[in-house]
Amino acid sequence: MIRRLDDHLNGIPYRCHHAMKTPYVPPAFKSVLDDYQEYCGNIGNKPGTINEKKRFCLVFL
Repeated sequence: MIRRLDDHLNGIPYRCHHAMKTPYVPPAFKSVLDDYQEYCGNIGNKPGTINEKKRFCLVFL
């Protein structure tokens, strides 16, 4: 955080170090993951929470 602030104060643009790749969902798990996301929405999880749960599932796969 301090390094980013220092770079900003010195006019150095911020560079994202993590690429935002679209995660690969194996075809065998796509419907299961879709059903799980729907379930999470039905029980009241917020969209951000649902996205994080999806990300954790994909890291596991």
